[in-house]
Amino acid sequence: MKLSHYIYLYCMRATLSVLAVAAMASCVDDESLCVEDRPGYTEGHDVWLALSISNQGTAESHSLSRASATDDPSGHPDETASAAENHIDKNDLTLMFLDEDTYCIKTLSPSDITLTAVNADNGEYRVVTKINRSYFDFAGNSGNFYLLAIANTRGINRSDLAADPVGNGTFMKSLREISDMLRAFSFDGLISQDSASPWIPDIDGKRHIPMAGLQKMTVSKAQLDNASSPDNTIDLGEISMQRAMAKIRILDGIRFQDRLPSPTHIESVSFCSGTGKGAYMPSVSQCPTWAIGTATVETATKPSPVGAWHNALLNIPTRQHQFTNDADGKQYYAFSCYTPEAAVWDMRNSGTRPYLDIVTLSDDGERRNHTIYLDRVMPQRDMARNHIYQFTVTMSEQSVIELDYTVCEWNTVTSGDISFN
Repeated sequence: MKLSHYIYLYCMRATLSVLAVAAMASCVDDESLCVEDRPGYTEGHDVWLALSISNQGTAESHSLSRASATDDPSGHPDETASAAENHIDKNDLTLMFLDEDTYCIKTLSPSDITLTAVNADNGEYRVVTKINRSYFDFAGNSGNFYLLAIANTRGINRSDLAADPVGNGTFMKSLREISDMLRAFSFDGLISQDSASPWIPDIDGKRHIPMAGLQKMTVSKAQLDNASSPDNTIDLGEISMQRAMAKIRILDGIRFQDRLPSPTHIESVSFCSGTGKGAYMPSVSQCPTWAIGTATVETATKPSPVGAWHNALLNIPTRQHQFTNDADGKQYYAFSCYTPEAAVWDMRNSGTRPYLDIVTLSDDGERRNHTIYLDRVMPQRDMARNHIYQFTVTMSEQSVIELDYTVCEWNTVTSGDISFN
């Protein structure tokens, strides 16, 4: 089979604006090292903090789904995220308080956090909490500290996790050490083991995309002195959240073609031989730009060996829906699915590398399967978190699937013909 290819690459980005943090309970690990056990600790000497959890922009401005140009040097086009893709479960948000050297000195569990919806459709929330003043003294003399936020850890498979998968074992661990733990979620692409329906985020169904974000904060002594009640909080600023998954979307451009021997359309699409696990947050060792705050990543966080999370038997079905493509204004029949980050090129020499299985059906009843290996059509090495990978499919008069791709600043790239087995 001959194939040229076409990919639209987008970047999704949710934003966590810090208007509130939650009351912090006792230390996670060794109590003897807790701030509560140190001389000078006074019970009840609390500082009230505030943060807002939200996505920037509006649906009309198409700015809900990616980083700012400053944080996204690759210049990916924007795309609006849905309410379900933006949603953060108020009962599934963990905040880690890191000192000025990024060591975790306190973990705030969901029970510590009071979260109320400001605009549920846009995923905007307000959180209010308190933390003992001594933690800020312990964090360092500079007034600087970091907040690491991880959300929706139970959003993929709620029965998969019996305990907090991100907060346990992190006390006095550095950001790098925490990220390199590679705490991960399992994913098989289905709503449940008893269902053949594709997994999609759904607020009512309690299916949510895992997210993570990091931000450096600074507070002054005057702010700490004045933040003495829920009505007089410190506004901590903003944390940008990234979805820990990628989205794949295939557009059926064949339906717009009138030169084919028989009218043809895409009947189904599956993403096969992908990754069965995904890290909640990027590894700082693998993505160094994440060490000082949330940054756009173009590579997947991978275990060692790289193929440890690869699942050759994975077959993720897609959901068919209609989609209006801003690039050409056309309304397409589309096929979408979600996936953890995938190391596409690292699997290119294996017999089980990731591929798309596209089934076409003509009006005269001819059904054909087309296998498209992603390492041969993607210029990127990986499917990275917080991105959408969109493929527009057309067909030649000889019934050969054709794809083109446009990457980053919408620079159209055309490959030579690629042969497939």
